[in-house]
Amino acid sequence: NIKLLAYVSSSEINQLRFNQDQRSPGRKLASRIQEGWYMKKAGGARASWWPGTWMMNATDLGPAINGQRWNTFLGPFIRDEVMTSGPFDGVFLDSAYAEVTNTYGKDLDPDLNGSANDSKATDAAWKAGMAKLIANVRSALGPDKLVMNNSSAAYADKVNGVLYENFPRFGWAWPFTELRSTLT
Repeated sequence: NIKLLAYVSSSEINQLRFNQDQRSPGRKLASRIQEGWYMKKAGGARASWWPGTWMMNATDLGPAINGQRWNTFLGPFIRDEVMTSGPFDGVFLDSAYAEVTNTYGKDLDPDLNGSANDSKATDAAWKAGMAKLIANVRSALGPDKLVMNNSSAAYADKVNGVLYENFPRFGWAWPFTELRSTLT
């Protein structure tokens, strides 16, 4: 049986989403993002590393806006807007990174106080926040829907599968070592 998964980036929003048809789930998502949910760099600029995308703040360090953060907003949005737009068996969460400072830089400001946070603390807050985001997606979709992620096995105990993009970029042993360390 073929399984159809909806694609959602869990930690980035492509700028093109803001210009899609207003009925598309991507445009609806973009239009509901609050400014305080973007990850910022020290000094206030939105963080980005992939051309045309902005990083979302999956941590609990940023402000709750109308009682929600990015990590609590996304799950219900996927349930209400994405899953109802097609015959999906679940969702594929792209960009579910275990750490972010190596990719986005060490000058991230997840608490939005204008100064860079300590890199290790930022990565720890990110990992905890992404785990919360994935748990909220699972809770919103229920146990019968598939949830898969890309970019890290750090959340393997919370999902139905992990995609290793560009496998075996770091050799054959790396993904299995990461997976084993996550599950033990």
